Amino acid sequence: MPSTRRLPSAQNSPSNRPTTPLGAHSLTQSSVTGSYLYVTVQVTRDGHPVICSQWLLAEDNYELGVADVTLSQYLSLAERLDRKLGPLESSSNLQEMYTTVVHSMTSLAHLLKVLPPSVGVCLEVAYAPVRVRERHGLRHHPSLNDTVDAVLRTIYATSSLEGQAARRNVVFTSFSPDICSALNWKQPNYPVFFASQYGQSNAACPSATALSLADAHDYRLSSIGAAVEWCKMNNLLGLLLDGNLLGKIPSLAQGAKDFGLLVGAFGRPDDLSVFAGGNDTSGVDALLQDGILTYFDHSKRV
Repeated sequence: MPSTRRLPSAQNSPSNRPTTPLGAHSLTQSSVTGSYLYVTVQVTRDGHPVICSQWLLAEDNYELGVADVTLSQYLSLAERLDRKLGPLESSSNLQEMYTTVVHSMTSLAHLLKVLPPSVGVCLEVAYAPVRVRERHGLRHHPSLNDTVDAVLRTIYATSSLEGQAARRNVVFTSFSPDICSALNWKQPNYPVFFASQYGQSNAACPSATALSLADAHDYRLSSIGAAVEWCKMNNLLGLLLDGNLLGKIPSLAQGAKDFGLLVGAFGRPDDLSVFAGGNDTSGVDALLQDGILTYFDHSKRV
């Protein structure tokens, strides 16, 4: 199993490392095609990634986050709420699988065991900043290193069980820029995309764990220019951005692409209709809609 690296101090953080040459992602860009199941993960108090797209668990008697409970407690709650993940039929389409998974409570390890290896996954790693923890009264907070290491260990362990021939396609994303840089720095095999809603609060975000300026005072969350520059500095493959604003200001997507980044859009169906079909003129390389992230293969266009 590949080892994960510990992040150094802030003085030597990934965002301060030397940049790689523009265009260094060209081979990876050409390989990121097809559709991926979008799944949000958080890490329990005892270090296990689980599926959860809310900051608070569905527990009426207590206000608890994922990091406030152990994996055993999380799975016990899933059983009590009748939200355990059952078998996934290989004949099911991605939309049916997403509907089943998003309403389930299970570990990432179990999901990857029951999900057919042919189904790619886009993992949003949710990480609560101070304001979110204070707002929801979250008691425990795993370190950034421990969070990323736990997710990567699970991916590596599951991949070794699947075998090289059936290796699953995995894409990482997060609304936390620091999680993105840690994911990208700790492993070379899976692409990482920074997700941003430009500091706003968009009801059409792919999960309730999306961060806005109300959640963290961070220039990388509020400025597209800063986000693009930061992604380039950290050698991320691209960004997932609010399709509503991308539709209104098409130059935003092209500006990011000029830096060698891929651009994906999320939002309501009405916001994304302008990008349907992967029209090259839209400048968008992927769409995230109804829990499915689809990359367009522009190389096949005549």
